[in-house]
Amino acid sequence: MRRVPRRVGQGRTDLSFVIRMQIACAGCTFGQPPVAICPPLRACVTVLFINSAGCVENRWSRFAVPYGFTLLTFGVNTGRNLITSLRRQMRRESWKKLWPFLKDPAADGRNIRLEGEKVVLRSKRMEDAEADYHWRVDPELAKLDATRPITITLKEYMRYHRDDLQFPSHRSVRLAIDTNDGFHIGNCMYYDIDTELGKAEFGIMIGDTRYWNGGYGTDAVRSMLKYVFTSTWLRYIYLHTLIANERAQRSFTKAGFMVDREVRKDGFDFLRMEITRDRWEKLEADRRVEAGEEPEPANTLRSQPAG
Repeated sequence: MRRVPRRVGQGRTDLSFVIRMQIACAGCTFGQPPVAICPPLRACVTVLFINSAGCVENRWSRFAVPYGFTLLTFGVNTGRNLITSLRRQMRRESWKKLWPFLKDPAADGRNIRLEGEKVVLRSKRMEDAEADYHWRVDPELAKLDATRPITITLKEYMRYHRDDLQFPSHRSVRLAIDTNDGFHIGNCMYYDIDTELGKAEFGIMIGDTRYWNGGYGTDAVRSMLKYVFTSTWLRYIYLHTLIANERAQRSFTKAGFMVDREVRKDGFDFLRMEITRDRWEKLEADRRVEAGEEPEPANTLRSQPAG
């Protein structure tokens, strides 16, 4: 009597082999290999073992279709779950620590120093961390920034500060604000840099309240705008300030910003203000004429693409 071959997955299966594979997958959690990252991945591996066992028992009959489909499913689930888990567990900047070639060449060795009338803008240093921390935990300053005070310890903050200095983001430039005699009073930055549209958002904080209403903030804004519009390819700077913060609005207006529109964001009402390179150049030319100064040469970066 002719023996009819069994179909894959039917008939007797080496259950001890399957059980051992299931136990191995479930027990991998203690060693934390890739399959221990998430239960769906462990289940996918188990299905692979079961189908493999069925194929082997039936002398590899009809091997290609079931095994190939299972392997494809395993690969898709593996990649998707690995990426999801890594994205959740790693900060964006942590990738630059693993692969240094992802660091922005323009950020390496950046040493900026901009001298204004009342302030000096310079690159951030490690010794800025303590003052920055005290400003970030101040509830009054956080309220003006429409945010919450940070709750981490100074030691933790210094570690993050060190990481930011060693692995700067290519989408932001952070500068410290010093008085002319070298006293650190605040910070400013432009961030969310869009190299295609040539725009970025601006932010500033004078953390030392003894220097409020003294023109230090306005001078810092002017110094930063001069740097952006003469040394980069950015063509458009915007910012958001609370509608109730009239002191900041006066400072930004003096520096050349114009009100664009009101914005509701995260439960707060903001004024969006903006300034273009063309407007800044016109204001700068008028100021030089009034002061009797020679006009500056045209910006050589003007005709080049944003970057």
